[in-house]
Amino acid sequence: MKLRRVLVVSSMVLLPFVLALVAVLGVLFARQGGFEPYRVPHGGSRVVAGDAPTLARGEYLARIGDCQACHTTRGGMPFAGCRAFATGFGTLYSPNITPDAQHGIGDWSADEFAHVMRHGVARRGVLYPVFPYAHFSRVSDADLDAIYAWLRTLYDDRLLVLCNFSAAPAEFRLPDELDVVRAARIADEFGLKRAWVLGIGTEYRVLDQLPAGIGLIVPLNFPKAPEVGDAEAALELGLAELEAWRYAAYNPVKVAQSGHAFAFTLAGIDKPEDRFWPALRKSVRYGLSEDQALAALTTTPAAFLGDSTRLGAIATGQMANLLIADDSLLRADDARIYEVWTDGARDQIVALDAPEIAGRWALNWTDVNGPAEWTIEGKPESLKIKAGEIEASAQLKDGRLLITAPAKLFGAADDTQVTLEAARVVAERYGVTVRGYCAQIGDVEIPFESHDSVNENPFFAPVRNDSPKLAELEQYMDELRKSGDSCGAKIYVEATGLPVGWGEPLYDRLDADIAHAMMGLNAVKGVEIGAGFRSVTQKGTEHSDEIVDGKFVSNNAGGVLGGISTGQPVTVNIAIKPTSSTRLDRVSIDKAGQPVTLNTHGRHDPCVGIRATPIAEALLALVLIEHALRHRAQNADVVVTTPVVKA
Repeated sequence: MKLRRVLVVSSMVLLPFVLALVAVLGVLFARQGGFEPYRVPHGGSRVVAGDAPTLARGEYLARIGDCQACHTTRGGMPFAGCRAFATGFGTLYSPNITPDAQHGIGDWSADEFAHVMRHGVARRGVLYPVFPYAHFSRVSDADLDAIYAWLRTLYDDRLLVLCNFSAAPAEFRLPDELDVVRAARIADEFGLKRAWVLGIGTEYRVLDQLPAGIGLIVPLNFPKAPEVGDAEAALELGLAELEAWRYAAYNPVKVAQSGHAFAFTLAGIDKPEDRFWPALRKSVRYGLSEDQALAALTTTPAAFLGDSTRLGAIATGQMANLLIADDSLLRADDARIYEVWTDGARDQIVALDAPEIAGRWALNWTDVNGPAEWTIEGKPESLKIKAGEIEASAQLKDGRLLITAPAKLFGAADDTQVTLEAARVVAERYGVTVRGYCAQIGDVEIPFESHDSVNENPFFAPVRNDSPKLAELEQYMDELRKSGDSCGAKIYVEATGLPVGWGEPLYDRLDADIAHAMMGLNAVKGVEIGAGFRSVTQKGTEHSDEIVDGKFVSNNAGGVLGGISTGQPVTVNIAIKPTSSTRLDRVSIDKAGQPVTLNTHGRHDPCVGIRATPIAEALLALVLIEHALRHRAQNADVVVTTPVVKA
């Protein structure tokens, strides 16, 4: 009895609170739109303008919204979705927003698209938390229509087949040739059209067991020659291993003779840029005709993709990518690729008019005493150079011959390497050269080795491609990214080849304009010209750049003295701050001055300075171009008799 009374009293006391909670939830539900966000409009005949201004507006909005970042998986088709996101509800995948009618938004109306953008609810369900719809809820109707119109122009039907998996060709990846047979028979039994099997290089053993009509994707990852340097190693060599090596290059030949359609793949080749063409040429020497090899690279893959009317041939209406070479790539081992044309865009590998510089050369070095006679062999893209019995590496770059040789050849006592410029070997050096590199990321200082590899690694670091410093930087960034924090960077940029006299002594000083431009770059918090902050501790006798025997002995001024160029290299260091946009809690205040805790979620670079090197180069180049034009306009008739001081 007492328990019943307690329950009755408790329910009477709690009932108002429950009703209040229900009311609050009802109000919140109503404020969120009630059931309206879940009423996804299907169909509709509203026409969205597809004129050039609308499409340009849509592309602009999609780019600044960075739609591609979330709707493109690594190595996948842009905007085709499938990028994985780890959430508290498990792993979710971004949707396809291409015009694909089956998997994308091809059958969406403009009203349905606008509804999804504003409410985050599609016909397939709620897209939150993967899709941050709240960011787009207040976008205007006109802007949403523009984005919708542009997305529907991304790809035409011939390319959508690549992301429409149900319509794509069937492909089997298998571990051995017996499974190749099994897969081929399954494809034949179930009538899979355009069924292809990715081989493993030993298909010649089972070709007679494959049903007709089954295509093969043939690898060219030929095994290396077995190690038989001594009797013991030869005894350990198995017959199967020996056979695989012996007949590897014959595999494409046997496949071609069998009548099965086949295409080549780069799969399994560790260095395709070095090994693909030699392997293909080896099969041609073993009996594969050049026509068969060419078909396996062009028309046959086009048929595999189901679009022979558009791909695979050089003809009117075809999408042709071209290689321009000086000989047959299928026959000549020394064939040189000059240019690659992809979708009409030209990528020059070697200049068509690249000079042939092989031979014996007499070089006169400025300011160094080195060997006078050098022997140069090879082609411009792969030079071998000798001074007597000592070999050096060399490359042609922007019309200049750069030789990296042992420093002892030029009087040094150590075994270091130096890079020298033989400017007059092939062309006169002309103009100003601007180049930079990343000198430090967070706590990790990057020692300077050479400018040669700066543009060949993601950090713009001046080290060799095989330098352990790159691995250290990758580990450092991975740890920083996992911690949720960020770091700064130091960028060095220089300009060489400047004449004397650019700039002004007061208002538009050359160094002031450079600092102004660099400070205009986002996240820059410090700029140094020359010695910079090191000049604080220097004495006047240390800092001043003396001229001895007609040349400067130091460059503490950084190529600018009194606001005017000295002819020395202009040297600039900039400090990039760590971004404050992190997922870690930071204390701040709101608009009312009340304390709040802030954290930022989403995609954030742990170090924005990594990408700053080419921007700093561009900014320095722009400032110098402006001063060059000013100098030409103001001082064209000025005659200077002072001899040029060597930098």
